[in-house]
Amino acid sequence: MRISRIGVVGLAAAAMLASGAGYALAASPGATLSGNLHLSVMTTEPSGARGVVITNGLFTAGGSVIRLTKVTGFVKLPNGTFRVHLGAVITPPKSTTPNPLTCLVAFSAKYNITIAQGTLQYKGLTGTGTATINEVALYTKNKAHRCATGKNPAQREVVINANAAVSLP
Repeated sequence: MRISRIGVVGLAAAAMLASGAGYALAASPGATLSGNLHLSVMTTEPSGARGVVITNGLFTAGGSVIRLTKVTGFVKLPNGTFRVHLGAVITPPKSTTPNPLTCLVAFSAKYNITIAQGTLQYKGLTGTGTATINEVALYTKNKAHRCATGKNPAQREVVINANAAVSLP
């Protein structure tokens, strides 16, 4: 089964980027802004490859997140982009195995995250924090009447809430 770690990374990255837009515009040259960012990411795409993000805290913005790799997401906001990297697991999911009768799986996991590689108004954005990923997915049954976990689920909902201490030069 494909765990949404990939989707979560992308979503978490998107959320982190989005939260820095407002204050970057008001900063004086040479000043470094620092504070907390909260990112809310959601996707209902079966592959988990794309999602929406809203950030608030040091910056407030909304945009999209795209999964680049299993552990890296690209956050695209109106005033720039940044990457979010999913690091070590803090609290692993208890189970990612679907119920054999219903093919439903639900889990939660917590990861460390790193924010970096900002562009345009997010150039130099860096930070670390944590992301909690909650996923519910429904798989179809194959011809043998078993859950078809070797491919993307038929339906998926992933919600990621992330918090990070960030700085922006």
